[in-house]
Amino acid sequence: MTDMKGGQLDQTRRAIVAAIRSHDLAETEGGQDLALLSTNTQLDSVEVFDDEIAISGNAFSGPIIWHVVLVYRDPEGDIRQSDSFPGQVSGQLEGDHAIITKMSADTRSFYQ
Repeated sequence: MTDMKGGQLDQTRRAIVAAIRSHDLAETEGGQDLALLSTNTQLDSVEVFDDEIAISGNAFSGPIIWHVVLVYRDPEGDIRQSDSFPGQVSGQLEGDHAIITKMSADTRSFYQ
């Protein structure tokens, strides 16, 4: 898994979480998949589980939860629905920086 000591591991995970939170969510695969679910999907936030981020060498991955508001146009007024979808984040560590390479969203539950 990783050979980092506790303090270094915590610092690295904080850098990963900061990179995820500052990433442009709409430009990710997950953001684009979620945008297809309504007339105007609003990406509210991404929940990150820093203690579940796995680090192997310079690569990392972990689970996330996307929180969105699905907005549907209606002549009598927009219909808004809050929802959440699981996903995955992965990337590379370059020195002290975390580079996000993929953020996916699992939207299968929407279609069931």
